[in-house]
Amino acid sequence: MDIELPDISNFRDVSDLYYIFFAIVIVEFFTILAARYYKIGGEYLNEWYDQFHFLAIIADIMILFIGVIIARYVYTSFFYERFEWSPIYFLILLVFVQITHDIIFYLGIIKPIPTGHNEMMDIFKKYSEDIGAKALFGDSILIISSGLIAMILKYMPVHAFISVSSVFAYAIPYILYTRNPYIAEEKERSIALAKDKKKAEINKIDAYGRLV
Repeated sequence: MDIELPDISNFRDVSDLYYIFFAIVIVEFFTILAARYYKIGGEYLNEWYDQFHFLAIIADIMILFIGVIIARYVYTSFFYERFEWSPIYFLILLVFVQITHDIIFYLGIIKPIPTGHNEMMDIFKKYSEDIGAKALFGDSILIISSGLIAMILKYMPVHAFISVSSVFAYAIPYILYTRNPYIAEEKERSIALAKDKKKAEINKIDAYGRLV
């Protein structure tokens, strides 16, 4: 059975914003999960969540939310009359809006602000240097996932949409406070080095005792 994905492109349909917002919440959950358990996004994405906690989550969610709002307005105003509703074209527009934002944000805000002036910008600088152009690809995946999940949520019965969204929103604090894998590894290395050092000292004492 073919599934026709619902239209979420009309900026005048305010009810779609619920589906879009909670779709982004779901995407944020999987983003944190990937960072904490699989190191996707690297060291500085984990540091982003460690340092700013729920402020980081709000920033992540809202930038995607604003991006979708912009894409909805552009699609309704310039594309709908010609193409009507096309999930493919809408997703392509989402990616275009996201990449445009990333480039402008990096060149216009992240680079000009000096290190030490804004803590969030400092993390963004480190993240950009660490990940490079792969950040554009990652953000494109996030915005595409947000659009697709929003369509799926709108397709679902309302009670199912509420239930699914509630579970992921509830789970976010727990996944957020999962330990940073980079810090955990550093701690484990420090413990191992301390044990090796202690063992070496014991062996040295034993060797001295045998010599005496």
